[in-house]
Amino acid sequence: DERGVQKNVSAFLKFCEYETASSRRLIAREEMELLKTHTQPTLKMLKMLRFELMSEGCLDAVPNVQSLAKKWHLMDVASNTPSPFPLVQMQRIFLFCYVLCMPFVLVDDLKDW
Repeated sequence: DERGVQKNVSAFLKFCEYETASSRRLIAREEMELLKTHTQPTLKMLKMLRFELMSEGCLDAVPNVQSLAKKWHLMDVASNTPSPFPLVQMQRIFLFCYVLCMPFVLVDDLKDW
């Protein structure tokens, strides 16, 4: 659900706004404003993380972040792609038949109950 993802992202952004004990923000104010206006803040955040890792010299972690960003993008595409109606219709028919036939299958197992 897209609203649930947006709610989780906005909650994470609120968490990042607070300053840590060392009075250093997790994400700079300019980056926060950029993330709030971006259409896909999670992917943008992963790109920012990759850039920070590269600038800090942690080059061995960069491929992992890139892989995570690719997988996140694929999951985002899959979750936002609508299902074709015939597929949904067949799922409903199979579910109806399953629920209708299930008591006949369970009658032997539940006869002592």
